[in-house]
Amino acid sequence: MESDSERRNFGRGMVSMAVVVTAQDGTTMAGGCRDLSLDGVFVCGEPRMVVGTPCRVVMTHTNGRKTVTMEARGAVARHTPGGIGIRFTAVGAEDLRKMYHLLQEAALVVSPAEPD
Repeated sequence: MESDSERRNFGRGMVSMAVVVTAQDGTTMAGGCRDLSLDGVFVCGEPRMVVGTPCRVVMTHTNGRKTVTMEARGAVARHTPGGIGIRFTAVGAEDLRKMYHLLQEAALVVSPAEPD
């Protein structure tokens, strides 16, 4: 079975932002972002949703000069004691561009992850 790092298509970066995750049944989880990539996000907080749960993810980053909001569709991919990992299933072109630029601004390399 593949580990998460083997399934990632993009490197991850530490980006500080607020995240709200809403499941199809209306369950909501609000927390902070531990890390972001172009194919997913790790959200710190409770309650943790069941692995496989489809969800809507709204991410808001503020750097003092501007606020950037991005939205994606995803599914809960994993749990850890601190939160949940969400793999994006659909991201609009404009939101993907915002994520890419946010990672670049944070001086992070956006490239395919190297397998462990």
